[in-house]
Amino acid sequence: MNLQLDYLRTFIALAETKGFTKAGIQVNRSQTAVSMQIKRLESEIGKKLFDRIGKTVKLTAEGNILISYALRIAKEHDDAVRALSKPDPGFVMQKHKTVSLALFEGDCIFRTWAIEALEKAGLKYRIAYVSRSISGLLDAVRAGFAIAPIIRSNVPPDLKIVGIENGLPVMPVSNIVLHKTKKVTSEIIDCFSEHIIKSFREKI
Repeated sequence: MNLQLDYLRTFIALAETKGFTKAGIQVNRSQTAVSMQIKRLESEIGKKLFDRIGKTVKLTAEGNILISYALRIAKEHDDAVRALSKPDPGFVMQKHKTVSLALFEGDCIFRTWAIEALEKAGLKYRIAYVSRSISGLLDAVRAGFAIAPIIRSNVPPDLKIVGIENGLPVMPVSNIVLHKTKKVTSEIIDCFSEHIIKSFREKI
């Protein structure tokens, strides 16, 4: 039995939020990806972890057993990452030094942009950490052994944004677009759309 950390983080997020959409936001994955990871985890364990109740989910008896272990595993991992490296709050990039990167897996546009920008600027880099979730990248950054290319709205207040003033190249601009149907929509959809727009405005 192999309990992958990323799957356990998704399991924890779903247990806490009780919804696939909210869990996806928390771990920076689509609703479909969250559902797939939970199915793979259940397949690996051979037990059902959640019961669906309308649009929400509830932990099964087996899920309640796993949640305490999952929280402990995630915490031990995070503690180990922090203990293995001391943060460098005064980050300044120097030409002769190598940039340590924490990146998403190969199909991420931010990964591509970061590598292309560093290569164009003639800066050396190494991929120090790879994760499927944003929480994994943030753990690596907090531990001080890598920097990560993520959107500004996902940067928590305890981390510093570094850029051209620190000797790093400029990254392309990423635009987030909300698409709505031109047909008549409901009041619920309009309110939800306004909530999303307001949330991003407050974070950016």
